This record gives sequence, C-alpha cells and structure tokens, in this order.
Amino acid sequence: MAPGYPHNTSQVLPELSRREFLVAGSAGVAAAALAAAGWSGAPRRTFAQSVSRVAWVRDDRAARGWSSDFSLRVDPAVADAMMDQAVQLLTGQSTVAAAWAQIFREHNGGAGYQPGQTIAIKVNYNNSSDNMQHNPNFQVLNALLRQLIEEVGIAPGDLILYDSSRTFHRQFSDGVAARFPGVQNNPGSATQYNQSVWNTRLTRLLEDVTYLINMPILRTHGAAGVSLSFKNHLGSVETPHVLHAGLEGATPENSSLVTLNRHHLIRSKTLLVVADAIYGLRVGGPDANPGSAGNGILNPYPNSLFLSRDPVAVDSVMIDYLASRGAVFQRFGSHFEPRTYLIAAASIGLGTHEASPDFNYQSISLATCINGQCSGAIVALPPDSPAPTDEPESDPTDEPALTATPVATMAAGCHLPSYDEEQQIVVCTSG
Repeated sequence: MAPGYPHNTSQVLPELSRREFLVAGSAGVAAAALAAAGWSGAPRRTFAQSVSRVAWVRDDRAARGWSSDFSLRVDPAVADAMMDQAVQLLTGQSTVAAAWAQIFREHNGGAGYQPGQTIAIKVNYNNSSDNMQHNPNFQVLNALLRQLIEEVGIAPGDLILYDSSRTFHRQFSDGVAARFPGVQNNPGSATQYNQSVWNTRLTRLLEDVTYLINMPILRTHGAAGVSLSFKNHLGSVETPHVLHAGLEGATPENSSLVTLNRHHLIRSKTLLVVADAIYGLRVGGPDANPGSAGNGILNPYPNSLFLSRDPVAVDSVMIDYLASRGAVFQRFGSHFEPRTYLIAAASIGLGTHEASPDFNYQSISLATCINGQCSGAIVALPPDSPAPTDEPESDPTDEPALTATPVATMAAGCHLPSYDEEQQIVVCTSG
C-alpha cells in the first residue's frame, strides 16, 4: 500500500507496567501492547524535529539488479543523491553539511564534531561466504562516507567499518577502498573483546571510538522474524549465536536484542541508523538471494534508504514496509511476531514504537521522498526561535491537514517556509 504522509506529529508512549507488558508481550501482538499502554491515537503537537523522526527516501533508479559483480548492483550517483536527500529530509536542513552539524549537536547536547573524534560504522556482513546472498552495497556505504569525509571534514582514518564476527568480501572492501582508501576496514580491535553482555563480550572497538553509526540491511530472519538495526549488533559481539536463545524474549530482561542494544556503549554512542534497503528479503532471510523470485522483494526492488536517530522507530517503519511487500515472519518455521523486541525496547525508553500498515503514524514522524516527490518535509527553526513546547492533546479531525509541498530534491530547500502560530509548526507553501 502506498505510504501516507502525515504532517509532523509526535507522541511518546507511556511506559507499560510490568504486568501490562507481560500480558501484551506473551500475546506477541503489537496492538495489544499499544492498547495496554493507553495509546489512543490522538497526536500530541510538538515542533517538527524529534529523535522519533524517520526519513524514507526511495528512488527506483538505484537498483541495477542483483549480481555476483558487486559494482553492477547499485547506481553510485543515485545512491549519493539519495543519501544527500535523506539526511536533509531527516533534519530539515538545506545542505548536507548543515544536516550533519545538526545531527552531531543533537547527539552531543549542543557540541559539534571535533577533529580526531572517531566513528565506527557497523555494517551487516553476515553472509560473508557467498557473494550472491544478501549483503550490503558498497555504493550506499560510499555515499555515507562521502558526506562524512567531504562535508563534515572527518579524516578517512577516523572512520572505521566493522563486523566483528565476519570478514568482508573482497569486492566489498575493494569498492570502498577505490573511492576512500584511508578508511579503516575491520581493524584488529574489532575482534578483541572486553565488556560482558548476555553471556558474551562486546568488541573493544566500541570502547575506543567516539561515535557509532548502525547500518543494517532490510530482511526477514528465520530465527528472529526480522534482522534490522537491533539485530545488526549481533555482529558487535564475540559469539553471536548465544544471543539466539533470547531473540523471542518479550520483556526487556528476557530479550537478548534489548539487552544488547541498551548497553551503554551502543545506546550512548549511536549517532544515527542508516538502513541500506536498496534490496530486501521478504522470506528466507538472512542467507538468501534478494534477486530471486522466491526470496527477494521484486517488481520493484525496495530502492530505499531509511534514516533515524531512533532505532525503535526506524525498525517499526521497516517492519511495516516488509509486511506491505508480503514478508513472511517466522521463528524456526512457525509464525513469529517481529515487533516483540520493539514493544520491549519501547517500554524502557529505547525509542518510539508504532505499527501502521498504511504508514500513517501518530507516534512516529515519518518524512518521505518517493521518486522525487517529498512530503512531511520540515524546516529547521532559526537559532533565535523559541524552544519547542508540547500543546494539549487535540482531535486531529477538528484541524485542517497541513501538507508539505513536493519538491524535486531537498537540496532546493523549502519554498516559502512559514511558522503557523495556531498549528505550532513550520510548514512549506508553494512559491
């Protein structure tokens, strides 16, 4: 179903009591948990920007077709343009440099990036032994690296790619090195381990770096329902298989995914989630071919990027997308509710969870650019603007809908931005 484009609203779900959560979690149904939390669907008005914002950019020119030749899979120019559009859409800034400046300031409580600070980028290279199985695209990673190096000014040697439990395929590493030769690839510290979590140990690399970017891919998983941003960090530990026993956990204490992602080295250092969803698996993940009719999302390929500072919100949107494309969610052959870990994560404040089959969210602020048509776009407020404050809950049916003007690219900015005093939101109007 085509995505809906809500105007900017945000609502933080109240925490569930332990009893309410156990009832909802044991049923494995996201709607039950939302109801137990008292979620009414009525939006609470805020300014446009929040950590629960998700940017979704889709360009059907990106995928060239899955191939054993990695260089043929993705159009690099389209990937670059999509990444530029995505960070601007996420932040409401008119330039990539300003978008990243805002991302760093929001993460650091006002401070920007400082030279010499390091960033680890966790890619998902679970299928390192078969070049036809689903793996990340170096063209998408290069689009991110280009921004960090050329727009933010980060030295290539301060950017570190890793998957501590896997090696990178040669074509992938070569594709990165050909464009950015100074970027570090799975250094020795990635396979040295220290702090304990869920009967295993985290890579020491997470202690050494300043920031972390989580870069999952879009797919189902036969033992977990899905493998998105939370599960990507199984590649941040020494023995990933020990976490499989807790993948079905419905409470924060019993969920290996929640336990792992709430660890302070992951939670406090994660700057952004950047999901490479150019290709995807609707069934048979993680070790399947996304170009095959039996497993992949085809006609069209997903051709998407999903970005957010909130890992719960972005995984919520990606699960809704997978469901909309006919995904089969299973755990060892039986149906499994893929949102189980998200309900548990939201209950302890790791992010905002919501399920919406038509992408018309109330709790998540979703902004989209679909083949150049953008909606939900926001404009960053000037530095002297008043601080955002919540207004009382209101009935959205009593208010006229606000619609962002579609623009060809976010680089063009917003036409005639204005501040609507009554609606308490910055909107774009046509010029």
